[in-house]
Amino acid sequence: MLMQALKLWVIYWSPKKFAGMYVMREWIVDGARLLPGRARSAFTLREARTLIPAGAQNLGRCGPDDPVVVETWI
Repeated sequence: MLMQALKLWVIYWSPKKFAGMYVMREWIVDGARLLPGRARSAFTLREARTLIPAGAQNLGRCGPDDPVVVETWI
């Protein structure tokens, strides 16, 4: 049976290359591989959230997340 890759969207606040901005990065989990997808920047968290596909669920943060991670969506 063919399995579809799982997509996650992570919102970051002020990563090194985008200081003072939010970044929404898509991640693709394909078997044991974690592949980076598109990334888009935003001036506000609200604007960054509009970049997340409709129907995605906010998982929040996980304890070991990098401090620049605001939230993860699935």
